[in-house]
Amino acid sequence: MKGLNVDSMFGSIAETLERGAALSARTVLALAATAAVCHAQSNNLTVNALSFPSGATLAEGIASVVVPEGGCGVATVTADPTFVDAYGNVYDFMFWNVDATPYATEEVNFQTLCTSASTATAWFLEIGSGPGGPPQIDTWAFSLNHNGVIPNTTPIQSVTNGTWTGGSSTVVYTTGTAAGTITALPKIAGYGRFTDWQQIPDGPLQSGSTLNFKADSSAWEIAFYGIPVPDPCETLRVELQSCLADLPGKACLPIGKALQLCESTYGED
Repeated sequence: MKGLNVDSMFGSIAETLERGAALSARTVLALAATAAVCHAQSNNLTVNALSFPSGATLAEGIASVVVPEGGCGVATVTADPTFVDAYGNVYDFMFWNVDATPYATEEVNFQTLCTSASTATAWFLEIGSGPGGPPQIDTWAFSLNHNGVIPNTTPIQSVTNGTWTGGSSTVVYTTGTAAGTITALPKIAGYGRFTDWQQIPDGPLQSGSTLNFKADSSAWEIAFYGIPVPDPCETLRVELQSCLADLPGKACLPIGKALQLCESTYGED
């Protein structure tokens, strides 16, 4: 599905965005009958809707977008709580991923990055999806920076009072067990540190790494992982590159060690 570039395709709509007026996805659809509204884009903000867990683009789901004058400042994005697509499939809102930060509310106010483009993605779950089979907790590790499920990766570090096979398994069986806990990995290399759990489709964010479950219960749980935006280690990378270009390698060792420590701290290594 091709996205809608508000600036290039509809100059008048872009001007409305710059004045800070709310832009409804349905209004855009009415103005551009031949265009599929998969996302709205301005110079400083791109907004879209995706289906969990596949990441397939959805043509609906964005209720409104408000961009500050000039594109830099506080923006507001609002998702539909639920919608029915052209094929009769019903989707429920799950969470926003805004510049690598999750939000469980349908409306989010946030400061745009200003120095680079901000992104806001509303994630939805198709109704009819959900736990099935024996009582079990299904988990996903979700990368906020890559804006998608981390493939072939478990977010689980340990489990109490549940059946978990370990390794890369993402499922904990709860049949006949006492209440127990699932503890998330503190970080996943290259994807950042753990930030929150969320029970989908519409549970609140839980910042603690330990997730409680009841005996014989079933649920779907997302564990979010991310590296802060802007990247806190980027300045050190630039300093190291500049140092290596001008000085012998040994002279740059302190910067290199500081960069290694920074990347390890934020799960970038």
